Amino acid sequence: MKPAPNYRPEIDGLRAVAVVPVVLFHAGFAVFSGGFVGVDVFFVISGFLITGILLADIDKDRFSIARFYERRARRILPALFLVLLCCLPFAWFTLLPDELERFGKSVLAVLGFISNITFWREEGYFTDASELKPLLHTWSLAVEEQFYILFPLLLFVLRKVSRKTLVTVLAVGAVGSFVISEFAAYRFQLANFYLAPTRAWELLGGSLCACIPRQDARRGADWLAALGLALILAAIFGLDGTMPFPSHWALLPVAGTMLLILYAQPASGAGRLLALKPFVGIGLISYSLYLWHQPLFAFARLSQTGPMMQGTMLGLAVLAGVLAWLSWRFVEQPFRQRDGIGQAKRALPLALGLTAFLAALSGWLLVSHGVPGRFTPSSDPAVLAMARADPPPRAEGGDCQSDADGFAQPCTLMPLAGAKGRIALYGDSHAQAILPAFQSLAKARGLELHYAASGGCPPLLGGYVLNGNDRPEACAALAEAELAHAKAVQLDTVYLVGRWVLYAAEDPFNPPGRYLLADSAQPLLWSRADSARVLAPLLARTVDAYRAAGIRVVIVDQVPTQQFRVDRYVKWLALKPPAEGLASAITQGSVRSDAFLSLRTASSPALGAQEARGIQVLRLEQAFQSGDRFLWGKPGESWYRDANHLSTAGALMLAPLLIESHDRASR
Repeated sequence: MKPAPNYRPEIDGLRAVAVVPVVLFHAGFAVFSGGFVGVDVFFVISGFLITGILLADIDKDRFSIARFYERRARRILPALFLVLLCCLPFAWFTLLPDELERFGKSVLAVLGFISNITFWREEGYFTDASELKPLLHTWSLAVEEQFYILFPLLLFVLRKVSRKTLVTVLAVGAVGSFVISEFAAYRFQLANFYLAPTRAWELLGGSLCACIPRQDARRGADWLAALGLALILAAIFGLDGTMPFPSHWALLPVAGTMLLILYAQPASGAGRLLALKPFVGIGLISYSLYLWHQPLFAFARLSQTGPMMQGTMLGLAVLAGVLAWLSWRFVEQPFRQRDGIGQAKRALPLALGLTAFLAALSGWLLVSHGVPGRFTPSSDPAVLAMARADPPPRAEGGDCQSDADGFAQPCTLMPLAGAKGRIALYGDSHAQAILPAFQSLAKARGLELHYAASGGCPPLLGGYVLNGNDRPEACAALAEAELAHAKAVQLDTVYLVGRWVLYAAEDPFNPPGRYLLADSAQPLLWSRADSARVLAPLLARTVDAYRAAGIRVVIVDQVPTQQFRVDRYVKWLALKPPAEGLASAITQGSVRSDAFLSLRTASSPALGAQEARGIQVLRLEQAFQSGDRFLWGKPGESWYRDANHLSTAGALMLAPLLIESHDRASR
């Protein structure tokens, strides 16, 4: 296919600059910490190209929404259908029934171009890590398609207005979308990330470029194009998941892309660099590369019980490139032609047939709840006991009432007339998970038990959590309520429980930048290092406040973090018993003690500083240690609900340790 007369090779080169960092970011290469901004670059490019096509049709009086949608279908659907079809056998053999059911739901969402809404609604504290969802990356396709559906209609309505009026309307829309995004950045992070209204300003930025004549002949154009490329690279290598996104930080890749579109020229400067054949070649296959990389990475990770080696991930990235070239050469290109297989009389029935087939198959996966009959369940009672569902404990009793996520305001869980003491358990989701152990302690020693917990909220006075489960102010308000409750009921001892390392180091089971601890609601330029830095002073402030009220403080360190989701693994054991035996599989799959202790060094200084002041810090890992491993269970009993939250059995296993600690302190 010959390039169009107005073809701009530097735009294809810019696509390469966008897609490669996205792939390597998802592969786990830390140097590309801001690689996710490649999606924002794509949004601007898409807005520019689509608007340019539509305006050219309007100027030539051949505007046709039907023809526009046909072109979009030819561009998007063939490679997308291919990837979906190729995902099916891998999903069949690597996904558990509940996962395959969700996969079917995601395929339907992709076909309806609403996967951004689906994944937004599915996200939550206990949901699967994003890297384990094969079709998660299609959220950006859904955003673009939603734009493609509405934007041509807008241009059709405005086709008679002057170009100046059109620019004004688009600029107002872009500014409005940006304002909404900036407002939602700290308050509705997931909606802000996934939904079209907070992404529209990026696409409209490209649309504005299409309405403005190219400026590449102006004096200083090369310098402005170079500035644009520098802004994009600064975002790729300088940003990370700790920044709320999209927000004002997204101005770096968006403004950079707009500068390149307006000022780059293929004969000089940054445009000449981007027009080099290697960049253009990758840019041409960028759509297919984007489609292939996430399923490859996700299915590879799903097949492992430990972290993926970087060499393996790099090899998968190269494989994604090979598959991208093949699908571009033999699928994308032929279907974009209007002859051969791309003829409407051939392509349209094929597209409708594949859509019907994928929709019907996905519907079957939903109705059958993931086809559990694919496997022959184990008959071993020990394995079946471990795989049995164990819902998180609920704080029900006294004046306590927790919601489905375990959140409970400060309350009296186990009131007791004539109690020998009053204790309280305050913390995040780890406090909820360990609750059965404290209930055992209270029963064994005749104590009145008080409780408050919220996932992702450490019990720290003045501690705000950015990119958490609620508004940043929610955690700080809960901590204040906990202290007030403790004073009102005249507690003897408060146990502060937290997954402390979550706030001091990045978590492999959460997207980067989640659960940043801060000492104000909206700090500027906040990073994970800042989060780790404020942990110690906030903990000291909290301890001092309780001690000033005459309340003894015990800090409970976290349980060992396993290297995979134990609940998923034990479900697989029930379907595919391990060849090496159950006890050996548990030992070999458990985290090495040195690996967890190394991870915990991020939070150890904050707890150690309080221990040096005479505050008791209760270490829990000794209960799990066997040789050089911290075990996640034993035959017949799983101690974990996921990678770091204890099951009921795991929590009860700690009851003797709590009772012994209480007795020692009471002597």
